[in-house]
Amino acid sequence: MKNPGIKLLRSFVYTAFLLVLIFTSFTGCEKKDKPNPISSEDSIYVVIDELMNSWYLWYQEVPSLDIFQFSEPSDLLEALVYKPIDKWSFVEDKEVLEAIFQEGETFGFGFMIRFDPKNKLRILYVYENSEAHELGLRKGYIVQSINGIPSLLFEDYDEFLDDSPATYTFEIIDFDDVLHEITLSKSAIQQNGVFYKNIFNVSGHQTGYLVYDSFLGYTDDELNEAFSYFKDNSITELIVDLRYNGGGYISLAEQFANMTAPLTAIGHPMFSRVHNDIVGPSYDSTTNFALHDLNLNLDRIFFLTTQFSASASELVINSLEPYMDVYLIGTPTHGKPVGMYGWLFHDWYIYPVTTQLENADGYGDFYNGLPVDYTTSEGLDKDWGDETDPCLGQAFHYISFGDFDSKAAYDFKTTSPVNRSLEHELDKNYLIMNR
Repeated sequence: MKNPGIKLLRSFVYTAFLLVLIFTSFTGCEKKDKPNPISSEDSIYVVIDELMNSWYLWYQEVPSLDIFQFSEPSDLLEALVYKPIDKWSFVEDKEVLEAIFQEGETFGFGFMIRFDPKNKLRILYVYENSEAHELGLRKGYIVQSINGIPSLLFEDYDEFLDDSPATYTFEIIDFDDVLHEITLSKSAIQQNGVFYKNIFNVSGHQTGYLVYDSFLGYTDDELNEAFSYFKDNSITELIVDLRYNGGGYISLAEQFANMTAPLTAIGHPMFSRVHNDIVGPSYDSTTNFALHDLNLNLDRIFFLTTQFSASASELVINSLEPYMDVYLIGTPTHGKPVGMYGWLFHDWYIYPVTTQLENADGYGDFYNGLPVDYTTSEGLDKDWGDETDPCLGQAFHYISFGDFDSKAAYDFKTTSPVNRSLEHELDKNYLIMNR
């Protein structure tokens, strides 16, 4: 039997790539000079080798080898990266990346899945523009079986996640324990970046709650609409759910930070880019906070995080830390304090890790993730906005009482060998997603 964990969340590769910073042709970089132009006469293998020996953050660790022995550009890059640290450098087809990052297009059933600690296969999220959402599927529902096979025994998770056409029948159990049989065919889906937004009255505090899925280009309008909603309703507290946000464009990370930071941060350093000693003298730079029309002027902010909160998500959190009270609830973030520039060569984008990202305090060494202030389970059995969600509930408790509820009990994992194996494989797969 195949282990369903190996690619259980692989669609993130096609929906977010979980990048810390995407600098498409230097998008978002303050320097006017662009990376050295690439000659059309060069081989993709030569280009990769040259970039890894000049711009790559750990260029001194790049081995010398026969670059033409590899059948695929991705194989060469994999052989050149500094494996003790780098899990993110990648090369990918131009058309694939532009469809995902700018247009938000994906192909699939419209929802993602993940086993909970009790080995129940849960719906992780559902895209609003999908047939799955139209038919009533929601986060937290149980996928009892797939094509008549119990979820734990189902073997074809690879096919579930890839972009090949398929039609599946699912048995879904909703929150009222009602069983629904739903047949879906894969289709092209326009992703949404804001999964949920609402304002709660928490002990007299107007509290905004935002579930944000990625910092990619197609989410820009949704993000502005959410903050307009919060500003128009004069919220005084903000909870940002980044549990499955793997990152995206630096421009949106900057925008997000500018909309949430206190006004006292304006004009002060947000973060700095630190390159290697070859290109650093020309390209090291600092980005400052700037006034944004939708700035909420908050004194504190709560982030809900997991191991899947990465890249631009971490950049925003780390950049705000020196200027306001920042609380993380859930589990530690992924740990990617580095960014990448993109070089376009014919039909390929090449993204080597090129910059270390540091906040105003000079902190950027969180390769093991940003720690949480209070650890809770993931809340896989709850829908967005459910006040009994362990992460959201702890944020509400702190806003109400000034501390976390230490009496709350949370179930993190079971002793099932299947689930232990699954958790291990999910962790491995996350490194793939982070490319």
